[in-house]
Amino acid sequence: MMPVCAFGGSQVWRGLRCAFGVSIVVGFVFLSCRGETSAKEPVTCPPTTNFLPVWTVEGIPFFFKCPEGSSLFPTASDGKFKTFCRNSSCTNQAELDTVYTTLQEAAAGDERVVPAPAGAQTKVYELEVHTEPEFPTTLYFLCKSTQDRATESLATTEARSTSDTMESTCTFQVAVFSRKPLSDAASEKVCEFGNTMKITLNPKSNKVTFRCGDTGVVWPLNFENAFKGEACTEEVSLASLGLGAFRVEGESSDETAKAPAYTLEVSEFPTGTGPVQLCYKYTKPPEQEIEQKSESDVCKVLINVAPKSETEDGKPGDDRPPTSGDQPSTGDTIGLATHSLIIACGTFLSCAVAIKHAL
Repeated sequence: MMPVCAFGGSQVWRGLRCAFGVSIVVGFVFLSCRGETSAKEPVTCPPTTNFLPVWTVEGIPFFFKCPEGSSLFPTASDGKFKTFCRNSSCTNQAELDTVYTTLQEAAAGDERVVPAPAGAQTKVYELEVHTEPEFPTTLYFLCKSTQDRATESLATTEARSTSDTMESTCTFQVAVFSRKPLSDAASEKVCEFGNTMKITLNPKSNKVTFRCGDTGVVWPLNFENAFKGEACTEEVSLASLGLGAFRVEGESSDETAKAPAYTLEVSEFPTGTGPVQLCYKYTKPPEQEIEQKSESDVCKVLINVAPKSETEDGKPGDDRPPTSGDQPSTGDTIGLATHSLIIACGTFLSCAVAIKHAL
């Protein structure tokens, strides 16, 4: 599985996104800057994975499509896409605020899109963030197989919802950045390769913002998941831990940062005697990797969620209201294909050259 290319930070990061409009996913580089006229190949899940993290650039359309034999979910109503999924299993949906974001089918013959091969039935969709919202949010869109599960009887199929009766062939996790950094500089934690950064959360300090000090790829890719334990190898869903936790992606407070920041917030705390240990890890992007990885190529963020003391009367200090996309998800864990399938930034040369000229 390939994440979005993690280059740039705050103004540098924003400038790179706006200057190039780079949507770098699963080995493709899409230069979508204003005034650029070349047609774009719509993004879709490759055969190796059915989960795709992407991000958008304010004012620049993002084109994507479902794999052949599947269609987009939530579906359009009266010809318009009005809802999005709040979690990757789409058990929770919300209205799409068209003031900020719109989703529509790309017009047939749109010169901004590479024409589909003859006989292709898949539609192309155009997602655009017109104005960045006050708080970051995450949108999920699913591609559902157009064929019912052959193993189910007709009666069983009819009793299930459209979402349940069709297999998901691709899930798009769309990070929509807010118009301001996730935190101030004093609160932002920076993880450097070769180190393990340890953080403790408790009822009086219930969230943390962190980022990689260099260009790096964060794991797990799915915002709904985390690694459990200090070994940082067992991937679990945040929902399964009962912490009321969620993670969002956004701008760093450091204008020179080369990577986006992430905020993890917890609203429920363990009732036992020991903490719950969560872990995230950064790996170097492909063009910096060597065949044999060492500890110096990894940065770990180890988060201890402390148990709530019986005498603890403090409450989480949330300084912002929740948003529709920021709520703890209840979706099922989506397993990553393998961690060896790290992002390929177009061709490595193309990505490196673009970054060199942008920074």
